[in-house]
Parts: sequence; C-alpha cells; structure tokens
Amino acid sequence: MNPHADPETRPAAAEPLLARLPADRPWLLAVPVEDDALAPSLPAGSVAVVDATDRRLVDGEIYAVRRAEAAELWLWCEGFARLGRSVGGRSVGTLASLGEPPRWRGPVEPEELVVLGRVVGALGPAEPAADLVLTLEQERAALAERLALARLELDEVEREWHDRPNPLAGLEGLPPGELRARLEARRADPSVALRLDLQLRIDALEARIGRLETLIAEAPAISLEGVRTKLQLVWSLNHAPLPAVEGDLERAAIASALRALDALLASEPAARPAAPQAPPRSAVLRLVPSPRRRR
Repeated sequence: MNPHADPETRPAAAEPLLARLPADRPWLLAVPVEDDALAPSLPAGSVAVVDATDRRLVDGEIYAVRRAEAAELWLWCEGFARLGRSVGGRSVGTLASLGEPPRWRGPVEPEELVVLGRVVGALGPAEPAADLVLTLEQERAALAERLALARLELDEVEREWHDRPNPLAGLEGLPPGELRARLEARRADPSVALRLDLQLRIDALEARIGRLETLIAEAPAISLEGVRTKLQLVWSLNHAPLPAVEGDLERAAIASALRALDALLASEPAARPAAPQAPPRSAVLRLVPSPRRRR
C-alpha cells in the first residue's frame, strides 16, 4: 500500500484500528498512548490525535503506523545511526522512541511503511500553555536535557568498550533488509546492543528537538514569554556557542532585547500586558480543518 495515498483509498481493514475524533472532523483519528516511549510529546494515558490526510514523512515528526492489526506510534528519523540517509543505495529512515528503554525499528524504507497519519496533538489531563510557543519550548527543554545525558552515557560506553568494533563496522554497503538481519545477530553482544540503542536514541532526540525548533520559529507568539522564547532560540543557536565579535550588531540587538524582556517579565504583574486567556481545549490542540480536505 502506498503510505501517501489519499485516505479515501485506505483498505477497509484499517478502519477498526482507530476511532474517529471528533465527529465533525472525520479526518482526525485517535490512538491511545499506552506508555511513556514518546513522552513528553505523548505521555502515557493520553490520546494521540492523528491527521489521516497527512502521511508525508518529516524528520522529527510522530506518526501512527500500521503493523499487522495494530496502530503503533513512532517518531520518524531520516537515515539510520551513523550510516546516513542512504543505505545500500536506498533512502532509509528509523522508527524510534524518545524514552527508555530504547525502542526502534530500522533501517526501513519509507515505502515499506503503512502510515496512517501524523500526530497533530494530544488529549490528556495536562493543560497546554495558552501560547503554543511556550508548549513547544517546554517539550524542547525537557528533551534537550535527556539528549545531554544520553551523549554523556554514550561517551562513557564507548570509552569502556573501546576495544570492541563499531556495531556498524563492515555493514555500510548492505541493502536495508540484509543490514537488519546482520544487526539482529550482532545485538547478541551486550556492548553492541547498548551502543546501538544509545546512538539511535540520540538520533531520535536530535531529530525531535530540531523539529521543535522549526515549529517554535514558525509559530505565532501571543505573549511576552513567547517572544522571549523565540529570541532565546536565535541566541542559543547562532550566538551563544560563538565568541563575541566586536561590531556584531545582530548579537548586540538580540542581547539587549532579551535583557529588556527579562526586565518586563520580572516586573509586577499589574505593570505587564495582560496574558491571553487559554482558549478551549480543541483550540489549544490546534485541531484545524485540514487543507487537504477542502473542496
């Protein structure tokens, strides 16, 4: 089955896998989240809201994927481990999780997958921030902390097992199917399994963080906190890692804007502009009509 086909052409056998939510938006599907593999994006006990009209695979996005008679939730990462985006001359990706223990499938070719749709929100007990930018930043910050810890752990593991071969050594030119079989055999070695699991978890975290940074940049800010988050992102990506250069007007402008916002946010609430009220839950989730369904 073509994962990018129109949802109207999906076989009827796929219909019982998912509930439709809500009734006035039939292209939205609901998938219960059973564990924290994709937290904080999708915490256990929540319900993933899936847009069945959007099946284009994008690095760092989360999708509902059909496997046998089940609908599974996965993060899509372009490429596989340190082999890049092409394996044996074929474009590949990895289905991965964000939590522990690591969970992944790969390398997989996009056409192998039956993609039911992209996750566009979550229903659950936690109320998102009124400003979407702040919700995205909360997720990005939580994942950035996990990423730093995972990188430290991988460095320690590679130092400890420095005399063992790289898990992917000698497998670079194999087609995806054969590579999967070879990796399954190699994973009997605990050091190989641990190193590969950590690398793929790091890849998943990097992909998700990169996607969140794009969404933060593109989302409209409706609060001072949201504006500060956008400026802080620019500072963190383009200026904080580099030494100060005399006459750098962009760096000076952003730094002074951040200081001004910090002063405003630290002032008495009465002196600050009123924060926008949280919209109804359906609006918080940004469950808007899909442009693919408009006539």
